[in-house]
Amino acid sequence: MYYHCCMSNMDLVKEVYAAFARRDMNAILARLSSDVVWGEPENPFNPAGGTRHGHAGFLEWARIGRDAEDIEVLTPQRFLANEDSVAVVGHMRCRAKSTGQVYESDFVHLVVCRDGKIVLFQEFFDTYAAGEAFRRQKRSSTPVPSPPIERRNPMTRILFVGQKPETVDFSDPSLPPGFSAEKISAGIALGVSKIEDRGWQGDTCMITPDAAGSAMLESALEGVAYDCVVIGGGLRLPPKSLALFETVVNIIHKAAPNAAIAFNTRPEDTADAAARQLKAG
Repeated sequence: MYYHCCMSNMDLVKEVYAAFARRDMNAILARLSSDVVWGEPENPFNPAGGTRHGHAGFLEWARIGRDAEDIEVLTPQRFLANEDSVAVVGHMRCRAKSTGQVYESDFVHLVVCRDGKIVLFQEFFDTYAAGEAFRRQKRSSTPVPSPPIERRNPMTRILFVGQKPETVDFSDPSLPPGFSAEKISAGIALGVSKIEDRGWQGDTCMITPDAAGSAMLESALEGVAYDCVVIGGGLRLPPKSLALFETVVNIIHKAAPNAAIAFNTRPEDTADAAARQLKAG
């Protein structure tokens, strides 16, 4: 029985790593308990740091991580299991998108399983190396010209702007029935996947309905040439969100004057909304 539990948990964890490698969020969610605890060390410079809870928390971590860094190498090297836990030892190399700096680290992931689901996933790695990669480069005495608009390649680039799911009032009758933070987060992941299926690059910016959210959007648009910015229905549909919606439109108009603006009705149809405007343009 002990051997069977160890092997079953090890297989479960290996399936999650395989799904992560192919960016199959639905496959990962199917293997996480609804109350999963997903954490990596707190870091004032790494936006993905901290502990999150449930499927919505995992999807938020995945979304923030995707926007913050490119994972160039993630190699599990050893899987060590006991009756309810698996320790994964490996090596990773990541590039912070905000600075272009690369950091490398060995890692240990502690994964706790219960009833065929993962209930805890905790990362341990070199947080100092990660923090240094995310920090802005130190100023020198020699003036440095402002960086040009980022144009890494001619790939079509889409930004999906929505309200952070955890801050949405789902009791508002103007929103489609049955919505929840978890469903919206899953829809966002699916929406980005559909953008990438078209050969485009999909970024997200989920804002809070306050001044901090506006600053977040301005930062996301700074120095990046987006072909289209898609505004989510959660910002557009509720009458009480009119002022926030107007603020979002004006920020986009000012910061990205050459970008098309599109509107989705659900997170899943974000790619279709962008395609309409790109085709029209």
